Amino acid sequence: MPSFLGRDRDRDRVFLFDSKYLFLNIQFVQYQKESSTGKTLTYRQFYEKVQSLANAMLSVVSLEKDDFFIIMSESSIQYALVIGVSLLLNVPYSSVPPACGPYNLGFQLDSIKPKVLFISQNLFPKAEKMFSNVKFSYLKDLVTVIVINDDELFCDNFKIVDYHLENLISNCQNSPPISSAPYFDRSLDDLFLIVYTSGSTGQPKGACHTHRTLLNNIIALRECKILKENCHHTMILTFPLGHISGNCIFFYAMTTQTKLILHNNANFQSLYNLISEESAVQLFGATYGSTECLYVTFKEFSRKDSSQKGATRLIPECQFRIIDPTTKRAVDIGRTGEILCKSPCVFKEYYKNYAETSKAFDEDGWFITGDVGFLDENGDLHITDRVKEIIKFECWSVFPADLECFLMSHPAVKGALVIGLKHPDHNQVPRAYVSLKSDHPEATVEHLHRYINENLGYQHQIRGGIVIVPDLRYTSMGKIDRKYYKDLSENEVISNQRNGQNGTNIN
Repeated sequence: MPSFLGRDRDRDRVFLFDSKYLFLNIQFVQYQKESSTGKTLTYRQFYEKVQSLANAMLSVVSLEKDDFFIIMSESSIQYALVIGVSLLLNVPYSSVPPACGPYNLGFQLDSIKPKVLFISQNLFPKAEKMFSNVKFSYLKDLVTVIVINDDELFCDNFKIVDYHLENLISNCQNSPPISSAPYFDRSLDDLFLIVYTSGSTGQPKGACHTHRTLLNNIIALRECKILKENCHHTMILTFPLGHISGNCIFFYAMTTQTKLILHNNANFQSLYNLISEESAVQLFGATYGSTECLYVTFKEFSRKDSSQKGATRLIPECQFRIIDPTTKRAVDIGRTGEILCKSPCVFKEYYKNYAETSKAFDEDGWFITGDVGFLDENGDLHITDRVKEIIKFECWSVFPADLECFLMSHPAVKGALVIGLKHPDHNQVPRAYVSLKSDHPEATVEHLHRYINENLGYQHQIRGGIVIVPDLRYTSMGKIDRKYYKDLSENEVISNQRNGQNGTNIN
């Protein structure tokens, strides 16, 4: 059993330092590599560059204890150096995913009001546009802008750029090393990382992780058997460093001195090529986690039982409670319900948002994940849906995933999506969008209704109709675009006259 950091160690000083994980046992091995440029960095080089940049932050930028960093960049070695400086100086930071737009960047800057914005040259136009917005223009006088790139002349063309990262490192490379790590003294329960998430409300919220929650997650990852067996191999990081998963895997790689390849815009072919070229071990499997919980379950790769497809094993010290979403009472093993979580990795709060923080936990301190699933007889967790997708039909909670899985069991169905439509008597009724395989001309709306009616219960009838589409629409992340289909029917109300075997074909 790993030794997690309990609440009795309130004055431990440091994240990843007293624990002998970072900046110790420096080795001349490749630490990071950028797949797009081929640049590499050893542990010793990482240490030296972080020291130089940290000195620049103190002497040139005049960084103080209560300051913040915000980072917006593609994954790169320079991005990793900024995170290293945050660790060494003990300065909190927040990541803005590179896919975000100017408004998202402005929102985070306006919320946190950081001392420094680190931004890549490629994403710099987003900062320009953000600063030109009257709502965020005041930030130009508040935020120090440091560009992450290799083109020193780039910074000379823009007045809002204050420094070039590589210049700061080179100008301070002969400075004496910072001997006390971390430089600013903090408790393990102090804020260290803010990751913004929209959740189900649509309004971004900053999930605050402390030194303790992050370190506990690293301890749990280090105890994961499949990761422990392969930590000496090269790992390819396909998650952006601006994503919570990218941060977690990056911290894990640092603590295990795993060679890490930072890979942006990964696709199957580029990943396949990298695995071959670098002799990398890339693990594919199910995990469960969230911005608020970090990684809390892992797939047991060694289990051969096909009935365990999708099942994930809980990390040590993590607890789940499955409740009925209507009554809030615990359900039996194997029954589907809303997932509540207690874990040493759960976030502390939403940044300066007491109202949303209060709604995120129940009265007993369980985090309300908003996900739907069940625990099996082995204690493994199965994820099936999101609470916000639950269809409230009369007194029943109808889970779209159950209907989708059943529709997919029909040999003619290629893809299926189920949403809820408003109904004056039933509250909500299910509507199905279905794409069909070309070699099954017999599959009609009436045929599919009959298939459902003969096999499923009263509450599972598709009273909102079946809509046959050529192909379902997907997001850039490869998921069915549920929001698109919900928006299509946002103002639609199904009447009693339309109940039953209704449907449409869309060509």
